[in-house]
Amino acid sequence: MKLIRGMKTKACGQKCVATIGAFDALHIGHQAVIKKTKLLAKRLDLPAALVMFEPLPSEFFVSPSDTPSRVYSFRQRLEIVQSLGLDYVVCLSFTPDLAMWPAEKFINRVVIDTLQARHLVIGDDFCFGKDRQGDFTTLRTYGERYGFEVEKIAAVTRAGIRISSTYIRQLLMATEIIQANRLLGRAYKISGRVRRGNRRGTKIGYPTANLVFNKQRPPLHGVYAAELIIPKGIYLHGIINAGLRPTVDGKQYRIEAHIFDFDEDLYGQRIEVRPLHYIRAEQKYASLGELKDAIADDIQCAQSWFLETEKSGKNAAVTVG
Repeated sequence: MKLIRGMKTKACGQKCVATIGAFDALHIGHQAVIKKTKLLAKRLDLPAALVMFEPLPSEFFVSPSDTPSRVYSFRQRLEIVQSLGLDYVVCLSFTPDLAMWPAEKFINRVVIDTLQARHLVIGDDFCFGKDRQGDFTTLRTYGERYGFEVEKIAAVTRAGIRISSTYIRQLLMATEIIQANRLLGRAYKISGRVRRGNRRGTKIGYPTANLVFNKQRPPLHGVYAAELIIPKGIYLHGIINAGLRPTVDGKQYRIEAHIFDFDEDLYGQRIEVRPLHYIRAEQKYASLGELKDAIADDIQCAQSWFLETEKSGKNAAVTVG
């Protein structure tokens, strides 16, 4: 897969079959659009391309204090898209200028000049241009004029509910990990580079690997039994706390991971965290002693859950069927 940043004339070197969207969660609805794009590309013997945005449009139109949580970071989105077998990914910066483009300019600059699209596949809710003035009908009208076809893919639903990134964020915030995994089509994970903390965990006997987030926070809060993947593909068990750490008056969202029976230094290394089983909400304790006791209880709860899961031979929290 080749990543192209920004608009470049004939970005794919030839005509292509393309899809355009936010693709923020890359859930099974997004995957249906991508699958159709790839099938058409194969049928027409053309490359398959995907256009995404960074920052996300949903982040651009709100104040910094109201920025929605991110299901996936930009890096994770690229990794997932690569796993889906596309030939090209075009990443456009969602700027104030781009947000003000009329629909016709967007079509000319992106669909015609950059992509040279032969065929365009979109979700049924895709809109574009200033004030979302462009839609499927707009694209079809211009396609007849400029020689590209447009196909709209119906939304994927489960139990009568439309699958969307917003809904998946709500599930994750509500600790509904199993349901979120099913709609994502994969086990939810968060990745990042380990940063040094203030070593309070070490001082009370529970050292942690810390992932720190600024504006783009994951939609995850509370304490979980978790699977952690460290460099060289090593899978380990532990617990994580996602949130602000109220006992120590924390102000910055972070994920603190305590790995069972592990004492290596992971500082500066990238790790993946997979929340599996919700244990409890974040709480503010009166002292570090009380926090230490709570962590001991969390570890016991998590280890019991892992033991029962292994006995049953099934990890329900990562079921995606």
